[in-house]
Amino acid sequence: MGAKESKAAFRKLDEMQQDYTARENSILELATRSWENLKNKVDNTSLYERIAIESRDFVEIILFNVIKLYPHTGISGAAADNEINILFRIYLRHLSINYCKRICPKR
Repeated sequence: MGAKESKAAFRKLDEMQQDYTARENSILELATRSWENLKNKVDNTSLYERIAIESRDFVEIILFNVIKLYPHTGISGAAADNEINILFRIYLRHLSINYCKRICPKR
């Protein structure tokens, strides 16, 4: 990877980290508001829906980012005990299980 590609990769990583922090803060703020509502006996239905939607979107983005970052990890990323490799293998296993559930005949 050349210097230009490295700078672009680090910029993308920085964007991912900033997005992660913003999403995390948003979900934590919603959770704090729901806790306050519970203490004050205020209905949380709409907050729970937002928390659910934002949490699912967050997990989807994390998985997408892991897939985007994995090729940049090189040999160290391929090590069996490397965290990103573990996440990548778990994700692939999850995909293959769900795919099989859809197309494999039931026994």
